[in-house]
Amino acid sequence: MYSSKRPKKNDIRQTFLRVGEKNKSGTQNIHGYVFDQQTARHELASAIIIHEYPLSLVNHIGFRRFVNSLQPCFKIVSRNTIKIDILKIYDVEKSKVYQFIQKVNNGRVAIRTDMWTSSNNKKGFMVIIAHFEGDKLSSSDLLFNGSVLHMCCRAHILNLIVKDGLQVIGSGIERIRDNVVYWSASQSRIEKFEEAAKQLNIACTKKLSLDCRTRWNSTYLMLQVAISYKEVFSRAIVRERNLTSLPVLPTDEDWQYAIMVCEN
Repeated sequence: MYSSKRPKKNDIRQTFLRVGEKNKSGTQNIHGYVFDQQTARHELASAIIIHEYPLSLVNHIGFRRFVNSLQPCFKIVSRNTIKIDILKIYDVEKSKVYQFIQKVNNGRVAIRTDMWTSSNNKKGFMVIIAHFEGDKLSSSDLLFNGSVLHMCCRAHILNLIVKDGLQVIGSGIERIRDNVVYWSASQSRIEKFEEAAKQLNIACTKKLSLDCRTRWNSTYLMLQVAISYKEVFSRAIVRERNLTSLPVLPTDEDWQYAIMVCEN
């Protein structure tokens, strides 16, 4: 009689040795593992996503040689193939987000848009923010039973309050801002500003920082740095008095208001 059971297939792939991390006693364990091409491709795609590497990375000769030295069995995929792998990861993660949202408050999420500005190059970009509604929030508590829901960000409200208060000394801040813009516009002007500071024995330990009008804290930082160079602005203007494009110097009253803002 013949048995109907199929013989168990053994994994005939080559097993490699892997050295584990050191434990508390300082010893390392060596164990076997089986190389898997799909797992390696997934990790490569994940690395590109996390570190924002260009897709052309897989075409770089140096990268290919490096990978081959680590694992000769790994077959480097093409740029288009790694793109497909990344999109598959995106679809999986998107599905996880959908499932998570459905579990939280039956999928009730408030979506809003906002404009953000990067601190290094002052570039603006639009972002989409999701707010999860609380369990205690019912439709009867909302305008038009929740059919129309407008939520304001606390940071945005705070920014509006501070900006409204700064309008009292708006002209003074504008004069300080104009001077910061002028002396930080080019490397040659920065060097001239630093030379004026050296004449006054003032160390230029901080760079002039231009504020962003949509971020009140950046205005505070701009004023804080500018106040420390109050005398330098005057000296720099005197040194370049023959030029016609010089900004108007802030008045003593402007500086007093700026100091009051930073101290309070």
